[in-house]
Parts: sequence; C-alpha cells; structure tokens
Amino acid sequence: MSFKGWLGRALTNSWVDKVLAALISAPLAYAVYRRLVEGQLDLVKITLIIQAAVTVVTMLVRRPPQRVSANPLYWLVSFLASYWIPFPAIDKAPGIALVPYWFGVSLALFSLVLTLYARFSLGRNIGMVPAQRTLVMDGAYAYVRHPIYTGVFVSYLALLLLH
Repeated sequence: MSFKGWLGRALTNSWVDKVLAALISAPLAYAVYRRLVEGQLDLVKITLIIQAAVTVVTMLVRRPPQRVSANPLYWLVSFLASYWIPFPAIDKAPGIALVPYWFGVSLALFSLVLTLYARFSLGRNIGMVPAQRTLVMDGAYAYVRHPIYTGVFVSYLALLLLH
C-alpha cells in the first residue's frame, strides 16, 4: 500500500479524526480562553468568541469523513485560513469607529445568528480540509453555498467598522 493510501485510510479512522480535531481546535480554544481571562471584550469580540467556541465543539463531535485529502498544501491552507485570520481580528485593539456603535453591534449579532444557524444546519458534517462527508442541502445551505463563511465575513466586517 502506498504512503498516500495508508495516510488516507488513517485520516478516516474515527479515533484519529477525533485526536486531529482536538489538536486543530486547541489554538482557537486557547485564544478564546485568553480573551475571557484578560477581560478585554466588547460585544463584537464576544460574537467572534462564541463563533470560535461553536467551531471547537462541532470539530470535536463531527462525523468522521469517508475520504480525506492527503495533500499537505490543503492542510496548510485550511489551518492558516481557519486560525491565522481570526487571531489578529480577536486581538485587535480598539481604534476609531467608522460606523455608529449600535450598527456594528447589530451587524455582529446578525452574523452570530447566521453562523449559528449555518453550523447547526451542517450538523456533524464539518471539517478543516477537503473531505468526503454527507452533502447538506437544507437549513442555511438551502439559501447560501457557504453560510458559515458568510457569517464569519460579516463578523470581521463589523469588527473592522468598529475598530
């Protein structure tokens, strides 16, 4: 059996999948913990933290994939896009607001509702890298192809407009 075949089979193992999910979620869980301990929160950052916490929980209870990409480039891009984009956003110090506070908070709350609806519509079919899971076509996915990304983008937009 080739290395890629062995690796692909190992990555679809339920136990390996749960361990990887825990390891992949650790940096995000730590960022959430650090923000809570420091107490440097506003309502917009709290919505981002709730979204991150939901990501961590859903990664830990996700359904194991039937097939996973063994391409290391996909893994690197997935990790960087999932973790290195949120870190600067959560750590950003307040600056000059471009919109009224109520507008930014409303946008952040809307994004939280959208992201939670999308996460729960997805069920246990979540992953970091391209993998074969069950196709979801109802809930938020009946209206938007990538509703989680849409919700996260709106969160970052709210943060940017307020900070």
